Amino acid sequence: MNHVSRTVGHSYSYDAHRAIEALGEVADLDVATGFWLHVGEWLNWPDWLRDGTSQEGSGALPGKISVADDLLIAANIFEHMDIDQLVGRFLERSRPAFGPRTALTQLNGPTLGEVLSYTARLMDAHNPHHRVDFEVENEEAQFTLSPVVPLGELGDVLGLLATIAVYLTIQPLAQGQLGSVVLETKLPRARLRESSWSEFRCSVVAGGDLHRISMPREMAALRNPEFNPAYWSVDLDGIATIERASESAAIVRRVRTKVVDSLLTDRRTPRLKQIATEEGMSVRKVIRLLRGNDTSFHSIVEEERRQIAARLILDASIPLDGVAEMLGFTDRSSFGRSFRKWFGMPPGEYRNSLATTQEAGADARTGPFA
Repeated sequence: MNHVSRTVGHSYSYDAHRAIEALGEVADLDVATGFWLHVGEWLNWPDWLRDGTSQEGSGALPGKISVADDLLIAANIFEHMDIDQLVGRFLERSRPAFGPRTALTQLNGPTLGEVLSYTARLMDAHNPHHRVDFEVENEEAQFTLSPVVPLGELGDVLGLLATIAVYLTIQPLAQGQLGSVVLETKLPRARLRESSWSEFRCSVVAGGDLHRISMPREMAALRNPEFNPAYWSVDLDGIATIERASESAAIVRRVRTKVVDSLLTDRRTPRLKQIATEEGMSVRKVIRLLRGNDTSFHSIVEEERRQIAARLILDASIPLDGVAEMLGFTDRSSFGRSFRKWFGMPPGEYRNSLATTQEAGADARTGPFA
């Protein structure tokens, strides 16, 4: 089989930018730098590592970077570094190339299953472009990574590296049972040399439709001889804090999306109770999560109404009553009061001022020097 590291002419940077666009505001969230701290050390922190990112200066990366920078740094690494070499460096480690929190957890967890469950929760919180799950069902335990935005070939390599990290987590606790483990990856087999695939001590299925590690159910119960109850308790508190912060940021995005969808589709603002029910939370919890992000349901509704109003008011073919209705107002006077608060003047006056400005611009273009 011929070895092709990637599709000819393909750009990992293009994949990264497409994913960043799909993620929207999520791409601005900070996540642990993780993998790239290790890779940066291997490469002695080349200047190209920061190409296209918001990271200035040189030398080591900070412990946290934005999701967007995380994806762009990954793309830079895959553009400049041979994937076989990268996989080889990961596989030669006795421990996976995770960040410090995950590395400590893998020392402290009571069982292999508990360690993998924690690892899945941490990876899920720090990788919003993937959904990461660990489940024990029927006769199998499965660790799965599923992309939630288009990632292209960038996602194929990212998924394999993440799966390798999980494989290395299993290795020291497997007690001679690695032969029962199956690693599946979306990366086509031709993308790595056969010598690289042969380095795995478990079964490998390449070119599939997902990234997953499966093992017999009983392996999840394998005990960790280095289990430390005190440190494990601290680890659990830590992941709960991270998840709360991640959930808090995510709920703001989901509430905002529901408000916009309701305004554009149903021409009304949704009820907070309705959103809480859809989220499987109490109204009080939604309020608390929004407050933790320095906002409120009322503020989100006002912000989205204002943005939509700014677009609709430009279209003179839509009567002001129609604009009010499309924004979910039940009467023109309420709309007028809100509009005056947003833009400093009544909607009719605002629209007229825009028309006057446009006419003045047209006159200027047809004047003596046009």
